[in-house]
Amino acid sequence: MARVKFSSGLLLSAALLVITASCVNKNYTLGTSFIPSDQHVKLYSAEFDLPVHLRMADSLQTAATGILSVGAISSEIFGSARFSTAATITPATDSIVWGKDPELESANLYLFVSGTQVLEDSQSNILQNFYVHQLKNPLDSSKYYNCSITEDDFYPEPVSEGCAVFDGSESITIPLKKDFIKPLFNFTMEQLDSTQYLVNRFHGLAITCDEVDESTFGGRINNFSLSDSYISLTYRYTSDEGIRLSRTLSFNLGSYWSVNSIETGSECYVTDNAEDYILAEGMSGITPVVAASDIKNILDSWIAANNFNKSRVLITRASLEFPFEYSGKGSDYDNYPMNLFPCRRVCTTTGRKYVYYDPNEELEDDTFSHGDINRSIFNYQPDASIYIQNLLKGDRQDYDSSYDLWLMPTVTYIDSNTGQTYYYVDYSNYYQAVLNGTKAARHPVMKLTYALVGGE
Repeated sequence: MARVKFSSGLLLSAALLVITASCVNKNYTLGTSFIPSDQHVKLYSAEFDLPVHLRMADSLQTAATGILSVGAISSEIFGSARFSTAATITPATDSIVWGKDPELESANLYLFVSGTQVLEDSQSNILQNFYVHQLKNPLDSSKYYNCSITEDDFYPEPVSEGCAVFDGSESITIPLKKDFIKPLFNFTMEQLDSTQYLVNRFHGLAITCDEVDESTFGGRINNFSLSDSYISLTYRYTSDEGIRLSRTLSFNLGSYWSVNSIETGSECYVTDNAEDYILAEGMSGITPVVAASDIKNILDSWIAANNFNKSRVLITRASLEFPFEYSGKGSDYDNYPMNLFPCRRVCTTTGRKYVYYDPNEELEDDTFSHGDINRSIFNYQPDASIYIQNLLKGDRQDYDSSYDLWLMPTVTYIDSNTGQTYYYVDYSNYYQAVLNGTKAARHPVMKLTYALVGGE
């Protein structure tokens, strides 16, 4: 299995945290309200085969992440994944006065690497062709997802001079065509100072990369620092004294808006019954999903078969176990995610409609397992105790597909100002994992530890 190196220090904006993060609020009282204070509780266990679907994650929030992702990766199992980015262009300083008769001498795009991800060490310095394109329409907060920008949103003719070749080093400089930059000279100082006015008329750029050749596997994802990258233009103008002078100005990339686009090629694996293997791919790739209706059917059948009164069943621990096999080579699992945790796909219904993936509340409590990879017994086993208890007690009609569990990696963020901890789905790192299917000897299971309140 190939290796993925994960970049470090990837920043997510506060704007995304408001929507996707969940604040820590530990629940130390799970189930205590069901147990009489004068009663001893006997614990039981049960285990159930777990049906698993494979679906494509969509509508990932990839706007304003602090990075510009450009590159391509291809593997034998998961196929190809392609990454591109789009960003606004705005002045780095206020009150720009071009001067008389401005004439552009040169313009360059400077991109500085914050991290890279490769499938094999040998791919770290491969050559990749980059292209810069002019956007057809303005970028704004409606361009929010990995699928928001497509090739239809920018002009096919590159505005970069020649072919920009990148070798994975610390930075790349891409010369830009003068015809792309020269329209900036038509904006007055007041218009340049009005960000909204400027971005509605000078729409910005997109950066793309060639796909990996179909006959080979490998590639590299390049994550460029949004705050460090910029455009520099040098031009000549006539001063009030009639002297031709030269000046260099900088323009910011994405300080108003940016969004990364991700295209993955694993949709052929979509299925309602992942019997042979379960694939877990980063970002917008193929994702294991456990349907709420399947879990509800399992619980209801179990309650009926044992003639339990479900109001007396107390779930003290519930976990979802996803095993995988050891190949004999530890480095094969460097491309596996550090954890997999149940998340819900949430669609807001008020105001502007948003889609996001929200980790279950068990992630907020350190007493529960967060689904970290276990390299000793080769599995992921996240906790879902609160979720399962609620599902058990609830009515079937209350749990539609919005309660389905998407197994995704999560990231922790600590606010340096408040010290508050937030958890959210990792939208910035690409990974690949092959887990055992539902027909394997070691297959996915749901494990319960429970008590019967009031005795048997």
